[in-house]
Amino acid sequence: MTLLSETKIEYYYKTATGAVPKFTFPFSNREEYVKWRTAWRSKYADLSKEIRTNKQKRRDAALELKNIDISEHWNTAHAELQRCLAELKKPST
Repeated sequence: MTLLSETKIEYYYKTATGAVPKFTFPFSNREEYVKWRTAWRSKYADLSKEIRTNKQKRRDAALELKNIDISEHWNTAHAELQRCLAELKKPST
């Protein structure tokens, strides 16, 4: 199965939206795209699992202490989100 050429993609995008596209499809064939998408989904799933695990650990620790400081919890969660977003933006190897 072959992908549409960049020219056809641009044509369909322009026809559908009335705008000139500001993107190009960076993959020359479907196999490259599927390989990249699989790697990205795997990385995203790993990060999501790590976030859930850390969140559960914080919850458990807070319940044990019976002391929850909402601002500290928010700051920790925000810092973790920023770290994970930075991880997603890193170029894949």
